[in-house]
Amino acid sequence: MVQGFDPNVPVPGSAQSAPIKTNFNALFTTNSGPNPPASPNIGTLWIDTSDANNIKLKWFDGTVFRTLLEKLESTPMAVSGQTTFVQNFTNATTLIVTHNLNKFPSVTVVDTTNSVILPDNIVYDNANQITITFSVPTSGKVFLN
Repeated sequence: MVQGFDPNVPVPGSAQSAPIKTNFNALFTTNSGPNPPASPNIGTLWIDTSDANNIKLKWFDGTVFRTLLEKLESTPMAVSGQTTFVQNFTNATTLIVTHNLNKFPSVTVVDTTNSVILPDNIVYDNANQITITFSVPTSGKVFLN
């Protein structure tokens, strides 16, 4: 099924987040479930939900689906030596996160069920603050590492 995204056509600036979000949403609705797609092509992505405690993103190599990513825990873990910052939020469309880590950390956003979600935009305001925007009021947590 064509999803309307051409990886060979660059998208300038912050406009990149919209096609990426569209593709992830399409992936969740068309190739997600406990069983693999019936007639995959080489490169087909599938979200394997057969184990709700260990959801895996898999890629079809022409013979079998190979695991690319897997969710080992319901919340992200800090790498040894790194500082983790967590902030809860409720019904936010714009979320300003002041973390004072003095760096540009990786950002993971989860909803109230601890499922990873993709905000509309994440902006590093400076080394101590991030602004996250959502198209609709959203609740959950932000993890920074």
